[in-house]
Amino acid sequence: MKKVSSQLIVACGLVVLLSIISQAVYTNSQNKLPLKDQEQSTVQARFFDSTTGYAIQPQNIVTSTELQQNRLQADENGSLSLRLTRGSNNLTVSDEGYQTLSTDIQVEPNPIQIEIMLDPLETPPELQEKFIASLLRSEAGTVIGYVVDENSGQPLADVTVSSSNGADKAVTNERGFFVLQIPVQNYNFEEPAAVEDILFEKPGYRAEERKHVEIFPNNAATFRIRLLPGEGRNVSTERRSRSRDALAFDQQLDKNKTSNLDEITSSDNSWDGESSQREPLSTIYQSSSAPLPATIRVGTNCDCRTCTKVEVMSLETYCKRVLPAEWRPTWNLNSLKAGAVAIRGYSVSFINNPISPTYDICSSTCCQAYTPTTYLATDKAVDQTRDVVLLDTNNRVVRSEYSAENNNTGNGDCKTAMNIDDSVCCGAPRNGHGRGMCQSGSERWAAGTKYGGGQNPFGTKDWVWILNHYYPNYNISTPPVITDITPLSYPFAGRQFRIRIRGGYFTPSNVRVVVVGPGCPNFGSCVVPNSVLTGVTNSQIERAPLTLARGSFAVYTQNGSAGQRSNAALLIIR
Repeated sequence: MKKVSSQLIVACGLVVLLSIISQAVYTNSQNKLPLKDQEQSTVQARFFDSTTGYAIQPQNIVTSTELQQNRLQADENGSLSLRLTRGSNNLTVSDEGYQTLSTDIQVEPNPIQIEIMLDPLETPPELQEKFIASLLRSEAGTVIGYVVDENSGQPLADVTVSSSNGADKAVTNERGFFVLQIPVQNYNFEEPAAVEDILFEKPGYRAEERKHVEIFPNNAATFRIRLLPGEGRNVSTERRSRSRDALAFDQQLDKNKTSNLDEITSSDNSWDGESSQREPLSTIYQSSSAPLPATIRVGTNCDCRTCTKVEVMSLETYCKRVLPAEWRPTWNLNSLKAGAVAIRGYSVSFINNPISPTYDICSSTCCQAYTPTTYLATDKAVDQTRDVVLLDTNNRVVRSEYSAENNNTGNGDCKTAMNIDDSVCCGAPRNGHGRGMCQSGSERWAAGTKYGGGQNPFGTKDWVWILNHYYPNYNISTPPVITDITPLSYPFAGRQFRIRIRGGYFTPSNVRVVVVGPGCPNFGSCVVPNSVLTGVTNSQIERAPLTLARGSFAVYTQNGSAGQRSNAALLIIR
């Protein structure tokens, strides 16, 4: 009897102990008790508008782990010190007029500085396509942009912007915006582009000089500049040439990697170096089985792949900053659109297989060339192919490689390393690993030209044909797209109203409407299910009922709960 009693006492003791531990975990989760100092580190974060470079003070900032959730507030300069648990932390940021951003922050003992870029739902007036198009000149390159104070993040007026020829100058207005026109000759893509040094100066501030900026006629380069109070000059280069390190990685890959893209899986992350509405594809497409990653963590201030800062941004904003660094902004739009798709898929492979716990990809040419300077033509190419990627037969996003000149890379003249007949590149010297898309070849196919000059006998090709040519074993995915939203009655806050949505690639049997904005729990989505939508076709949703609070909302369409979302359309409720 005593033996049984002692066993019961031990068992009861274990139950009590487990109950105490469970209660401690629950209490820590609910009351957000601080963890031990040695388990935490301080991360310095700052928030910016991705288009203007202005600092922003988001209304909602939430960090969370498995045990804790904290709501935080940045200061008026967009700065915030985050005291976070070592390891993985989720950061979700939302603000009225901006798309919600969510990312993983991996906190190390010595964390690095993070900048968060939020995409506005509505393009600033100075960056709208019609306005920029009105500035373009056939005899000049257009340089536009914004200048802000580094400390406050607010726009700086009366900044002098000048080119290296000394004759061309502009001055920023109260929004920190400027327009500079620089004379330039017509451009031949087989020859080096015209380059200028651009200088930003204001009394009381350290000057900023950007060297080797490529200037193109009938195109506009957009800058986002921060000036630090003080004296002197900060000089940086935007030269496009690939680094020796990147070329060394390509040579290493030539020896070690398979020559069959079908065998390169998503887990392989070896080193290597008109209107903006998307138009219909002229080939069979299929939807991805899972949404694309929405954000990417970019390591900056890098020595090859070792970086000391991180910028977090949407995947689409990142593509806009890579495309003009990897393709020429004056190339044919179909070449740029094919390039945007290749860059997007290649970037996803890094998001799925980060090169560092704290960032997915580096900003140096050891990963993929990146520049904060964007161009009108390349922005348009990214917008018109938004979220489009290549998929394998298992609906996985393909690591869509590319290199500068794929000719004579192992299979003789006129062929790529993948043994693809690339007759418009015959005679071109090798420049790269030769796998996937030939960047120069994409321009020759799009423009109807050939290496060495003159027209090719095949005519011009569109971006879909170019993708099918260089990636013959894959399908092109196409998520739904919104081109227009029309309220069918006045959208009063708190009252039900209906909207009509026009676009493309809607699946009538399972398309749904997703709304993000004030009143959606945990910065999540308010979903209008397929069952309450009426008049649904592949290009229109005749009626979608909504009841929303006052504020700005992002409206998306999505084919099924696991499908990719469309582009966001802005809806304002008064």
